[in-house]
Amino acid sequence: MSPFTAPLAQRTVREVQETLQSDRDYPLPACVNKAKEVRTKLRSPVLAKSFDESFWLGFRPWYDRLVAAEATSVQTKAVEWAAAFSEQLGQPLPPWMMNKDQMEALKLMQAALHGGSEDQLRQAVVFAKQADYKSDHQLVQMYDEAVLKLKKLKRLPSGWEVTDLLGDEAGGKMFKKVDLKGDAMHGLFQQLLDSTNAGIVTRDRAGAMPRGYRLEKVETVWNVDSWGLYMKRVDAIKEQCGRFEGAAPVKDWSRWSGEVATATIGSQILSEAKLPPLMGSANEFLMFHGTKPEAAHSIAENHFDMAFACKTGLFGAGVYLCESSSKSDEYVKPNDKGHFPTIVCRVALGRVNYIASADPTTDPGRDKMEGSCLRGDYHSVLGDRKKVRGTYREFIIYDHYQVYPHFIVWYSRIG
Repeated sequence: MSPFTAPLAQRTVREVQETLQSDRDYPLPACVNKAKEVRTKLRSPVLAKSFDESFWLGFRPWYDRLVAAEATSVQTKAVEWAAAFSEQLGQPLPPWMMNKDQMEALKLMQAALHGGSEDQLRQAVVFAKQADYKSDHQLVQMYDEAVLKLKKLKRLPSGWEVTDLLGDEAGGKMFKKVDLKGDAMHGLFQQLLDSTNAGIVTRDRAGAMPRGYRLEKVETVWNVDSWGLYMKRVDAIKEQCGRFEGAAPVKDWSRWSGEVATATIGSQILSEAKLPPLMGSANEFLMFHGTKPEAAHSIAENHFDMAFACKTGLFGAGVYLCESSSKSDEYVKPNDKGHFPTIVCRVALGRVNYIASADPTTDPGRDKMEGSCLRGDYHSVLGDRKKVRGTYREFIIYDHYQVYPHFIVWYSRIG
């Protein structure tokens, strides 16, 4: 650096600092032009380059102090000034400085983290992604803090990646399907299919009974809105069950034809997948819902739609779930690869209305079963066809917010 340009650059830095730190509104063009005029007088390219090196060398410590002190308003002015000055010179901003978009992202982050709404948090995170937040350590720290706050607000499982869920639109649906990998994980789902295969044929089955089922793929469903609504409903069910002694957890399933077949393996699956454990105080279980491929994708993204509930179903217009893979298999359709989807749902049965009549459509009747849950003190119906017909138990809920489509399990039939 030239002994002539260094003092000149240092004096220019001080003048810029004093102007930017002033409480008065500063005229950006005039402030930039003044510094540019000083540099322009250095007609030699060598002297101009030396001036630039000395100027930014002196500017950086002050800028770093602003970052450390979180002096955002002055830092914003510094970035605006530096961007305009660099543009006038036809040079890029120094790599250690935020650009204007990153500065805007910083301000959005600070506002969102200090009392902002969920929408503001989402907007700030998306804007920071678009502004290349990873190139600035200050933004990285605030971005991580905002993501953590979003996770807590929505009570999201630890393994869900908010960055992936948000995409590039703050107002977009936070939804994603992710393939579950790993031999241990696949082994547990294969065990789920095998251990709950009762091999019983009912009138609902079209075609021959397979000898078994081979797991092909498992997709875990990340749907932020559905999860949040489900968790809110589970909280209410837990509180309501507490008013009835013995409602949850059910202490003696033997009076209702035995333990839920998915109970043990379901808990193992959630543990391996690093998902929240089942809540006994709300009688939570993993259960099957067999369907066709396009419906499986729609349910995962848009949740269960009660408008499609069959009003002439044996237990009324509800979401029908089961504990047996062979029962779920009665309602599936294959994709173009010959693979069948069953949705493994997380369901809060809550206080269970046990029905073991030969014809529940008349005893007690569809309206009474639906009403016992929608207007009464029950949350679900257990239709015990295992006891009455020697087939399967069915579990029905009439509020679609008390079931969450956790996984889409794809399998092929054997034999």
